[in-house]
Amino acid sequence: MPLARMHRRLVRLFVLGLLLIGGPLFAQTPSPAGTWKGIWDSPNGSVYTAIVRFTVASDNTIDGSISWTLKDTRRADLQPKVGQSGIEYVRGTYDARCRVLTFAGYKLDDPSNILGMDHYELILARNGGGLGGVTGNDLGQGDTWTGMLSLRR
Repeated sequence: MPLARMHRRLVRLFVLGLLLIGGPLFAQTPSPAGTWKGIWDSPNGSVYTAIVRFTVASDNTIDGSISWTLKDTRRADLQPKVGQSGIEYVRGTYDARCRVLTFAGYKLDDPSNILGMDHYELILARNGGGLGGVTGNDLGQGDTWTGMLSLRR
């Protein structure tokens, strides 16, 4: 076998080996950075839509905002405010090994008084296309962890 042909064959085998064995080593871990849209609800009947924006720093701290719009509620004090919006500013951490975001609200821009600052524990889907989990949902009783947030890109 000519040397040039043998060299090409070895190069092909090497590249094939990298693709089969090394591919997972070079696969990128999904990131929660970017914009997400979804819905939050709680057992008390409140439903909000959410537009979430996250940035992720090199040390895996996250910073972001959640633009909330009240869509439905059984709470008498909130019923006249259905359709109103506010912003919750959040910060926390992202554990890329298990794809878990843990963060909390630290400031509100809420002229209609429809929001409370919350605690969040969310899991990023393996493919990076979905994000969801539970929220502290403090109803004046301490965190109840009964709120559910579901987001998609």
